[in-house]
Amino acid sequence: MNFRRIGCTVDCDRCKTDVFSNERKVLSMQQQQQQLDFSEKLKRDFNICHFLFLIHQRAIVVVCRDKWGTQALGLPCLLAFIMMMLWYVFTHDNLMLLWIGFWLLCLAKRRIQSVRLARRGVVLHSRYDGWPFDAMKFVKSENAAKLVVEPILTAILGFMAFKYYQYMGWPPSGLPYSVLSAIISQSVPIE
Repeated sequence: MNFRRIGCTVDCDRCKTDVFSNERKVLSMQQQQQQLDFSEKLKRDFNICHFLFLIHQRAIVVVCRDKWGTQALGLPCLLAFIMMMLWYVFTHDNLMLLWIGFWLLCLAKRRIQSVRLARRGVVLHSRYDGWPFDAMKFVKSENAAKLVVEPILTAILGFMAFKYYQYMGWPPSGLPYSVLSAIISQSVPIE
């Protein structure tokens, strides 16, 4: 193999080193590109998972939070409604329909409240995900209320629904499983 540089007349170590370092640079650039591709894929996958958690979280917390930002109740709530309707279609749980109706009433109330707050000049981030008024009765920190107390309250509600369904002899695949699975999505910071 000829390692000579242009204009070099002998096979010296310097020429061999330059060729190998150029090959290493090319490999290093390819590895960096692969790492960038991998990190971009991870970011995309994380964002998709984060958005799915957000949708599932909105199916529960609209009921127990107020003072939402004007844009926080948009697309995630629409997709949460679709998710709950699909959950009903697959489980045929009539109490799930009651939950959806109650949730829609709360959603309408929260949207009206957020518009009124914005008109009064109350400064909230447009995507603020609500004040946990129920959970704040137990702690002083908003983050603790959202990440600890609300999942505990949701677990209690889900467990009570589960026990009621067992008592009635109904399959718990509808409302109890929907509420119990929300414990995970509520434990993830969505801000």
